[in-house]
Amino acid sequence: MSRRIGLAGLIALLAATAPALGAPPEDGTAQGAATATSRPTVVLVPMKLAGSTDGKGTAEVGVGVVATPSWWTDVNIGGVLTAKVDTPDGLATIIGVKDGEVEQPATWSFGVTLSLLYLPPRGPLPPEIRDGRESRAAAAYAVCAPRCRASSISPDDAPFCKARKEAIEHNAGEVLARRTQADDQRDQPAAFCKKAQAALTEADRDLASGKIDDKQHTDAKRAAFKSCLDACGTADEDMSFCAPVELDPAAIGEGKTCALARETIYKPYYESHATSRDIPRLYPPLLLKAGAQVGHAEFTYRTADDGAPSRLVEKIDPVTPWSGGISVASIPSWGRYATTIEGLVAYSSSWKASKKTARWCSPVGDVARDEDERDPADPAESCQEATLNGPTNTKKFRIAAQAGIVDGYHGVWRLAAGPELSVPVEDAEEEFSLGLRFPFYVSFASAPEKLSYHGIVRVAPSISFTRMKDGTKDIGGFIELAILGQRSLFSDQFDAL
Repeated sequence: MSRRIGLAGLIALLAATAPALGAPPEDGTAQGAATATSRPTVVLVPMKLAGSTDGKGTAEVGVGVVATPSWWTDVNIGGVLTAKVDTPDGLATIIGVKDGEVEQPATWSFGVTLSLLYLPPRGPLPPEIRDGRESRAAAAYAVCAPRCRASSISPDDAPFCKARKEAIEHNAGEVLARRTQADDQRDQPAAFCKKAQAALTEADRDLASGKIDDKQHTDAKRAAFKSCLDACGTADEDMSFCAPVELDPAAIGEGKTCALARETIYKPYYESHATSRDIPRLYPPLLLKAGAQVGHAEFTYRTADDGAPSRLVEKIDPVTPWSGGISVASIPSWGRYATTIEGLVAYSSSWKASKKTARWCSPVGDVARDEDERDPADPAESCQEATLNGPTNTKKFRIAAQAGIVDGYHGVWRLAAGPELSVPVEDAEEEFSLGLRFPFYVSFASAPEKLSYHGIVRVAPSISFTRMKDGTKDIGGFIELAILGQRSLFSDQFDAL
């Protein structure tokens, strides 16, 4: 079986995984750029499954957290622990496929990444921007609210209707205290919904006749108020009661508005103001990451016996690869198409199996040339093959830079391009390797509500030029396909852009 997994296999893997991950994200504030007072602690569960046409494969999973420290509210500080397996023989090796007796061992590694996201205070908005946002929020609310009174709420409207009902319930305590004062329902005709009027009239009559006391009368009002409140956000709501209870329409947030408002109010505005600062910032202007990882691999090979140099014996060498580095991502602009600038510097110690192989055969009998056993026979052999000689260690610097653009409104896609230079510092066949990479990311799925998590496909064509120490040169082109599970289109790991 081939040691490399083909593009067709990767595409099939993507197709099999995608349907389980949900629907495209629409929340314009889920990537970490909310205001300091509204940034919750976020749990991260990054995942990665990648394969390249050069034969390499990677599977990775991690867990981490991002939080805003009380002593520095202009930043988010995060940490991620990851476990990863890399193989030079493609995803087929990761899922248990071997290629005869010759195996390039997989490397298991564990890493930690610390990150800092700078989120500068937004400050007061100019009056024209503030008024514009409020007017759009009010218009969107007017479009969406009636859809919550439908007998069947569509999936596109459900997030708005749920948020609206939660807003009503959030305000209920204050409104209830104000409306359950004596005679309050007579002074404010909309203090209770119409369906509760009969119960209120009966409670008033019972209080006047002495059948119930003041406490029981207040309890009856509370029960009537709750029955009215339960109907808000449903087809049975009484708008004369529910409307005064609700929050300011802008408080629900653009990210949870209904699909009709997004298409008829927000989308046309953002398309006509592609570079306006009025568009909320979806990504932080600066993301710093630093980390390290250490791994383990075992190389099995044949080498000369110390006591009998002409005899090859099997040996197993355990090795410990490691790496460390820092990376930075800057999104200095905002708007529909935001520019990105990224950089990475890493230093690593890695091990590579010998390219030489040893082959040996043992006789196993004869095989007749034809079906007639009286015909002449040829000797048959059973052959085996193994890696010859032990692995070699290489230490090198890796420097990469990228520039690109990102969808600053929905956070659905981003693309970039940039060079990558790899320079060994000792024990390497290469003098240097220079590549040019063109990654394209598209978010095709999002996690359930309140989880900042997305399913992302990354397609990354690249070309590379390698100069060997013996003067030979090698030029290659590769395509990497990856399925990523992470909170945004920017990686949470220190060694990835």
